[in-house]
Amino acid sequence: MKSTINVLYKRSGQRSVRSYALKIDVAPTTLNKCIKGAEPLFSLLSAILNGEPFISAEWLLRNIGEMEKSTSPNLEIIESLKAENNMLRGENQVLREQLGLGERKSSTGRSA
Repeated sequence: MKSTINVLYKRSGQRSVRSYALKIDVAPTTLNKCIKGAEPLFSLLSAILNGEPFISAEWLLRNIGEMEKSTSPNLEIIESLKAENNMLRGENQVLREQLGLGERKSSTGRSA
């Protein structure tokens, strides 16, 4: 786990341990002790995961998998939901026309 924290610090591009510690909102001494070999405190791990939202907790804690979380499955789901939403809007419009309800005036997040 200490090596993953060291990798994160080096990858951050920060010029000093202090600047990286301030970026992730942790005491510089806490981060420095860990980089020098001490076991990381929970507060440090939590600060890293909060300050670096794309870092995988599995990678940080166990050094398993990829360092960064994968976002591609989420993007596929979003695109699928957008397509379904558009289809349902079209069906809704056809039904409104068949019932003689006409156009909706504004979208309030509720269906007609």
